[in-house]
Amino acid sequence: MKKNLLSITLIALFFSLSIKAQTTGTLSVVFTPTVPASPIWYNSANAGKYVIAVWIQSSAGTFAATKYRYFGGSTNDHLPNWVAKSASSTVGATTGATRSSFATMTFTWNGKNAAGSSVLTDGAYDVIIEETWGHGSSNHTSTLTITKGTSPATVTPTNTSWVTGASLIWQPDLTSKVNELSSSNPEVIVYPNPSQGVFNIDYKSANTIKVFNTIGTCIYSEEINGSNNGNKAIDLSRFANGIYVITVSNKEYTSNHKVILNK
Repeated sequence: MKKNLLSITLIALFFSLSIKAQTTGTLSVVFTPTVPASPIWYNSANAGKYVIAVWIQSSAGTFAATKYRYFGGSTNDHLPNWVAKSASSTVGATTGATRSSFATMTFTWNGKNAAGSSVLTDGAYDVIIEETWGHGSSNHTSTLTITKGTSPATVTPTNTSWVTGASLIWQPDLTSKVNELSSSNPEVIVYPNPSQGVFNIDYKSANTIKVFNTIGTCIYSEEINGSNNGNKAIDLSRFANGIYVITVSNKEYTSNHKVILNK
């Protein structure tokens, strides 16, 4: 009974850690800023000019990094939301003077903080685009949302009066193993990891092999009948890319192995 409780505790710990996983990868963003139908230009000399800031924050509003910041010497106050959120931080950002071009803008993000020293927790993230056209009263903020995690994601937001042609693509780096599960047993080896579908399991003794997804659902189960010094190949290619836990059990222990499916 104590060993069963320990097994349950280890699996529960894994799922708890998975919820707070920190996955590196690449977020690729492309969009085209547009001028609204009736902007309020400061004067004729400023017609067609605008300032813009683009940054990333969590869905809870925690600032991650500035990606673009363009404004003139006296127009910093025309980006009030960016200033309040970022404390005017431009670490790692592309910067410049007031813009007059509405050309397509692109950037990438690696899932880390602005300094690049810490991988941020997985979850929903917002790309915020703040624009002001010649006068502070013609300010607008657009929000584009995507989920950073162990699975690839693509979002193509609907065109608006301020942003068109937007596309957000998150591609996780599934070879990075942040928050690795450490409850495996040296008498069990699971390989390759990551795998495109088939995982090989070498074991000295096993009664049961099970596979769980990150919400705790058992998606595969097989009785081994107490065989010794065996090898078993299991094919998970029918399931979605992501993280899974393979558990190998006998009467003495349960060995948990965090694996990555990347087809």
